[in-house]
Amino acid sequence: MLLDGYRDYAQAEGAFPLHPLLMMDDNPIGASHFVASDTSSLVDDVKWRTLRLSALQIMSPQARRKQIDAFVAGLPEGAIAHRAGDFVFTCPGVDPAALTADVWLVIYSPMPEVRQTHNPFAASVYVGQADGTVIVIPKATFQNSLRAQRATRRRNNLPPLPDLSSITHNRPAVADAGDGS
Repeated sequence: MLLDGYRDYAQAEGAFPLHPLLMMDDNPIGASHFVASDTSSLVDDVKWRTLRLSALQIMSPQARRKQIDAFVAGLPEGAIAHRAGDFVFTCPGVDPAALTADVWLVIYSPMPEVRQTHNPFAASVYVGQADGTVIVIPKATFQNSLRAQRATRRRNNLPPLPDLSSITHNRPAVADAGDGS
């Protein structure tokens, strides 16, 4: 559902949202969609410096939009991937027509459990691609797939994705000046 919502937003707006929270506006994406049912993540666990997902879900649409717009205005320049709950979203602001089918858009990457320092992937990582397909990558081969995706992103004139565990709610992935982006 998140992949479809992300792609629908891009089709309607001409670019992927600058942050996945923008999908909550006039879209069937709600706060609970950002936490996977097979993790112990809760909507109340998802928070950014100035924003809590659980607060957004109870706001009026107008108040929610105002909060999200203010939040998005404060995002760092050059962000290339954002975490929203158990998912990482790539390609913010990118025109979907400029991408090949195999560019990763949405990656199931569960939030670390409370008091854990690493990202506890399940046996597989689920990745939504630009063509709308979802691929399943065994955890054992994920790093090889990530390296291959970096090459795909390079061919699409996109900066490389870092290790997913480095992308947190308060620290989105940002392109380096030397990325060629």
